[in-house]
Amino acid sequence: MTLVKNRASDQDRNRDDVDGRRGAVPAAGWLPGQRNGSDRVVVLLICAGGESENLKAAWTEQAIDVHSCTDLGAALVLVGRDAPDLVVLGQSGRTAFGQLDFLLSLRQVDLATPVFVGCESPEVPDPAVLDAGATAAVRSPLSAAELLGIIESTVHHGKNFRARPLPIELGRLRVEGGSPRMWLDGVEVILPPLEFLLLRHLAERHGEFVGRDELVLAGWGDRVPCSSNSLSVHITRLRRKLADHFADDPIRSVRGYGYQLVVPSDPPRRGR
Repeated sequence: MTLVKNRASDQDRNRDDVDGRRGAVPAAGWLPGQRNGSDRVVVLLICAGGESENLKAAWTEQAIDVHSCTDLGAALVLVGRDAPDLVVLGQSGRTAFGQLDFLLSLRQVDLATPVFVGCESPEVPDPAVLDAGATAAVRSPLSAAELLGIIESTVHHGKNFRARPLPIELGRLRVEGGSPRMWLDGVEVILPPLEFLLLRHLAERHGEFVGRDELVLAGWGDRVPCSSNSLSVHITRLRRKLADHFADDPIRSVRGYGYQLVVPSDPPRRGR
């Protein structure tokens, strides 16, 4: 994940110095992020409708309240009204009131709310965007996983926000992030906790060879003794749950080493 931060923040300037440089006068009653007292995070997405809906869907199980807007002028009102913990400024189309106008207007009354601006090359962002008050540049199109990491590392105000792992999509197999279940060809399957941990770890390393010791650590940790046979038993149970959906076993044994998960793209078996 690449972030290019606002130049002023890198110089460790205090609030008075920044106020003097920008001429900012905090508006009465404008308390960035302070009105949202729960551990839920409020994020304002200013981007195209389709991109906004994709991010909302990806964050369904997160403690995030998503507010969205496509109009930059209206977004200024929403920042003052909803006091979001973080603003994501994506590509909302060409309008008379653009990204720079939004940032310059916002920073006249609000120096605190983090604003992340999407651009095609975050490693070399438009200097004018950073000078106008953007916190950092992030890659566009916006990534749900990348933004989730940014939210977790950015949000403060005493909130105890912790990001939940995002679901892993592997074509016909979906492995949930926060609950022990998977979806096979759209069919929900509840998994015992150990089987879920093993499958999740294999899914995170899809296509790679994963050693038995690594899988034992992922499932049982380093404080609980586990025999090699116990791992084999749980892998066998996982295979049985997958067998009715795939012609070939997606969990391959690697002799003398461990296992490899390769989800085939063949159509579902008939009769399901």
